[in-house]
Amino acid sequence: MPFYYPVTGSVDSDTVIEAFEDFAIKMEDPKYSSDDRYTVVMVDNASIHTSHKFRAKVEDWMIEKKLIVCFLPTYSPELNLIEILWRKVKYEWLNLLTIMSYKEFEQEVNRVFESFGQEYTISFA
Repeated sequence: MPFYYPVTGSVDSDTVIEAFEDFAIKMEDPKYSSDDRYTVVMVDNASIHTSHKFRAKVEDWMIEKKLIVCFLPTYSPELNLIEILWRKVKYEWLNLLTIMSYKEFEQEVNRVFESFGQEYTISFA
């Protein structure tokens, strides 16, 4: 099951920290990890990921949550999987011409993410 963290409005370092905390809690479930396994998360160099507040949490997550945060090289969107995912969502999986309100847009995005891995997949082959 994919994890996603829907946010309405602007996203800042506090929002991302909250999402990482939520993700770390979900990863503690035995079906996703074990006591000897670490989880690696790749992030880009957006200001929300390079802020002092976010960077201060990185070491805590590694020690307390077994969550390792690694940074992608700068200016490498081709390595950023979320950019590839968003391109698929926007240009292939959402029918933007049929969405008439923000509420419908929100519902459609949630529908796509709930179906990701079953109905919607990405192949890198």
